[in-house]
Order: sequence, then structure tokens, then C-alpha cells
Amino acid sequence: MNPAMEQMMLQLVARRTGMPVEELRAMSRGGAPAMAARLGIEMPPSFESDEDLDVHAPPADLAAEARLDALEAQLSGLVDRLAECELAYAAAVDLVEYVAGTLGACPSCLGCDATCPQCLGRGIPGRHRSADPRTLQRWLNNLSRRLAAPAPLTPAPE
Repeated sequence: MNPAMEQMMLQLVARRTGMPVEELRAMSRGGAPAMAARLGIEMPPSFESDEDLDVHAPPADLAAEARLDALEAQLSGLVDRLAECELAYAAAVDLVEYVAGTLGACPSCLGCDATCPQCLGRGIPGRHRSADPRTLQRWLNNLSRRLAAPAPLTPAPE
């Protein structure tokens, strides 16, 4: 360990234990296991010297790893769901644009939004020429047939 890192670690331990830094420095000359023993800290049995200690290794916290795995799986599911939603949104936008074009309306708001940057709310159906006059005629014919059909008879209450 370099001297600056050692000094920082000793100061941290001094603050936590209330012991003077010089006393901790004297203890540290015997290595981490000796210092831990003098401070009453139990070292794992596999660490017998400073060389055995890998300061860059992540903690072996299985619960944390399990939580991380669960969060990664949840995130993966959310990413998949977002992709599905983006596809559904794109399909809905395409459908609205098709209907608006067929009706001759603004593709952004169908003439319903006075703040629309494309039409300022004036793009109501029929405002523009239909992009698909045959489909529009078929829709209107079906609508007029339904409107002209007699209302179904409802049985009189008994």
C-alpha cells in the first residue's frame, strides 16, 4: 500500500476507534492480521498475510448479488416491455395518420387542438382533399346505410 493510502486508512480507523494515528501506525507494522487482532476485529481464516488480501475484489455478499440479478432481470423485462410499447405506439400513430389522411384532416390532431403547430385546430375532417377517396366513400356509404336503417323494435314492458 502506498504511504498516502496508508495514512488515509489510518486516519479513517482513528476516527472510528478514537485511537491516535501514531498508535495505529505502530500496530499496522505487524500487518493487517496483527492490527485486526489488537483491535478485536476477527479476520477471515483464509487471510494470513497482507499478500492474501485482494483489495480490489468485490465483497462476497450473496444477498446483494441475488438482488442485483433480480434487478437486472426486472430491467431486462422493462426494456422488452418498452420495445413492445414503442411498436404499439408507432402502429397507433400510423393508424391515426391513415384515418386523418382518408378523412382529409390534420394528421397530428384531427382538428381538435387549437395549439397544434400544423393546423392550429382548423384541420377538421374535410378540410383537405382525402388521400384515399375510395376508402372515404366506402366509409361514408356504410355510415349512411346505418343511419338510414330503421331503429330496432324494443319489446314493450310487461
